[in-house]
Amino acid sequence: MTKQQNELADTIFKEYVSRDILGLSEKHADAAEKKRVAAERKRKRNAAIKAFFTGPCVEGKNLYKRKKKEYKLWRAGFRKVTNRRRRNYFRFCSERQVAKVRKYIKSGHPVDDLDADGRTGMHHAASEGHAIVIRELLKRGAQVDSRERLRNATPFWYSALRGDLSTGELLINARCDVDVRDAVNQQTPLMLCAIGNFLSFAERLIDEGSFLTHQDTSGMTPLHHAAFHGYTSMVFLLLEADHEIGGAQEVRDHSGNLPVDWAYTNKHKECAKLLQFGLNNDYMSDDEYLYW
Repeated sequence: MTKQQNELADTIFKEYVSRDILGLSEKHADAAEKKRVAAERKRKRNAAIKAFFTGPCVEGKNLYKRKKKEYKLWRAGFRKVTNRRRRNYFRFCSERQVAKVRKYIKSGHPVDDLDADGRTGMHHAASEGHAIVIRELLKRGAQVDSRERLRNATPFWYSALRGDLSTGELLINARCDVDVRDAVNQQTPLMLCAIGNFLSFAERLIDEGSFLTHQDTSGMTPLHHAAFHGYTSMVFLLLEADHEIGGAQEVRDHSGNLPVDWAYTNKHKECAKLLQFGLNNDYMSDDEYLYW
């Protein structure tokens, strides 16, 4: 055969093979797939048999290692954090049992552990006014401005709510936020002091630079609250601070009332005099001017 005839024969054979008239390619693919499926089933069966015989041994070894580690921690003084220990920890913080609080923290209990309401031990101690517990928790590295879930309030906010300057002083020295707001009424610690007439606490907040013009959800400032309740000494303190900063007397709430309007409405005569005529006035005698 000539060269051209050989090339023609090769071309015809390649076309014949590519057409796969007998279906050999499909048969080979099906056989390979069946072989792969059988191998996969065999592998899974062997793995199941191995797990059946060796699984209990592996679980037993893991349980032994875990218990051995827990026992070593127990011998070293550490304890597992359980719900019972968590309840006891928060109860100790609320009841001023600082020795037990220290013991729990040393045994591995998280110092910033949270209860169901998102409150830490700092919240419980501050809400009860236990300065010695606050000092111990700060010494152990507790967060100063941790927020709870209900009111989004910090421990310092609860200290201001009680007017407890001992716990508040510790938190201020730890660089807490003195203008923190709660999520319900948007009230600041200075507003709480004005509502509760906590003069010493309010004076400390003013020294720290707390804002006098912050407004709550009703638009009232600390001066509004002091005038509303008729706390003459608090009004005097806020006016004295506002005399240096300015702006609190001219702020209106959402009802359009000034602090002096609330003093007139609730018939607080002395507060109305202070707000109307200011601190430096000559229409009153010295006896009438003593508000502290």
